[in-house]
Amino acid sequence: MRPAFSRVKVVFMLMRGKLGEASLVNHLVRKMEKYAIGLEKQIQEKTNQFMEEKERTGHLLSCILPKSIAQILMSGTNVHPETYDSVTVTFADVPGFLDVVKKGVPTAAAYIASLSSLQDLYDAVLEVRDVYRVESLYDALLVVSGLPTRNEGRHAEEIAMMVVEIQKRVSQLRLQGITKVNLRLRVGIHSGPCVAGIVGAKLPKYCLFGDTVNTASRMETSGEAGKIQCTLATKALLINNSHYVFESRGLVDVKGKGQMETFWLTSVTSGTDGVRIKLKSAQTDASED
Repeated sequence: MRPAFSRVKVVFMLMRGKLGEASLVNHLVRKMEKYAIGLEKQIQEKTNQFMEEKERTGHLLSCILPKSIAQILMSGTNVHPETYDSVTVTFADVPGFLDVVKKGVPTAAAYIASLSSLQDLYDAVLEVRDVYRVESLYDALLVVSGLPTRNEGRHAEEIAMMVVEIQKRVSQLRLQGITKVNLRLRVGIHSGPCVAGIVGAKLPKYCLFGDTVNTASRMETSGEAGKIQCTLATKALLINNSHYVFESRGLVDVKGKGQMETFWLTSVTSGTDGVRIKLKSAQTDASED
């Protein structure tokens, strides 16, 4: 308990008598100095803790949001929806992935481990491309290029090179406990205008809106495992680039869109060594060899 002032006064008088006036002042100064130093250390520790927590929060936001958007939110500024004239959106999944895992190792733990391996594969490719992963659910993937940072028309090529690399790695993926399996990626791509913005405050999410997103989704669902299907809009952005070879699929009945001419991306030339990579097609979904 805090002592009464009368008791403090008695102690003060005793100290004054024993130490003398000058010694008492020096004693008080030393006490104040010690207190100030201790207080500064506490403030520095609290400041360091705050900065560490702020850095962790910023890193977490940067993982779930585009970095430029996360920085704006961290500064306390609102992020308003923005319209982009031209972006490229892709949807991809591995048809039959769950069935393959169930046949190999039919446990929930094995399925989670397999999903983790697949998502790690996606991450490794996305990290080196100018793209943003909007969503990932189980084996499915939604990725966009050209926003929030516009990349001067390179978005179609960024997406094309990304899905080609993912397709190659997925076909080579070996899952724990499953020795004979041939996983094949199904991809749909479309390019066009898009609106993007933050939805939610407690758990902010960067979402895409517009017909471009819907059409890219239709390209995936109407596609085939092991193939990359794109629209004329995406092909037009890549056709002048000799790296890419397309094959017309003809008119396809696309849900909500009617008849559309679509194209298979059949081969691509590596930009590093000039080797042309033929993209193998498949007639069936993923299954065991």
